[in-house]
Amino acid sequence: MRASHGWFFASLLAAGCSGAPEARLVPLPPQREMAAAPDLPYERDFVFMTEARASAMIVRDIAGPGVQRWTGQNPAMRFSLSEAGEWVAEVRFNATRQTLAETGPITLAFAVNGRPIGTMRVADDAVKTFSAPVRLSTREAELSFAIDKPWTSRLDGAKLGVLLHAMGFKRAASRKQP
Repeated sequence: MRASHGWFFASLLAAGCSGAPEARLVPLPPQREMAAAPDLPYERDFVFMTEARASAMIVRDIAGPGVQRWTGQNPAMRFSLSEAGEWVAEVRFNATRQTLAETGPITLAFAVNGRPIGTMRVADDAVKTFSAPVRLSTREAELSFAIDKPWTSRLDGAKLGVLLHAMGFKRAASRKQP
C-alpha cells in the first residue's frame, strides 16, 4: 500500500517538472501616491468611554468598561487640564426607554468643582449633549452631574442613571486653534 502512495506522489512531482512554459511575471500597475488625511480633532481633556484612559479619570458612580457606561445617581470624573481659563464642559449620554418607562422624565443637574453650570430635562432615549461654558481658575476640574430620579432595581436596590458616552472639557470657540 505504501508503494502505491509513493508512485502517486512521484507522478505529481514529475507533472510539476514538465516542460510547460513558465508563467510570465506581470509588473504591478502604477501606484497612486497616498493623500494625507486631515488630522481628526482631538481634545486631550475630553474622553470617550471606550478610551482606556477613561477609567483613571472616574471619581465615582460610573461603571465600566464599554462603549457606554452606566452611571449611578451622582457620577463624576476628574480632569487635569492643560491650563486654566475658558473651557466648555460637555457630557454626551442617553437615558434608556426601559428606565424612563418607570421613572418618567428625569432632570440632570451639571456642576464643575461643585458649582452648578446648568440642567437638562430628559424625556426620551435619544443621545443628548449637554455643554456649558465655564471659567476655571485652576487646571484641576471635577465634572459631575446628579440625576433627580434614578431607576432603582427591585432585585438588589441598585440605582441606575444614564448611559454615558463621553465627558470632559473642550476649548472655548474663541480659543480653538485653526
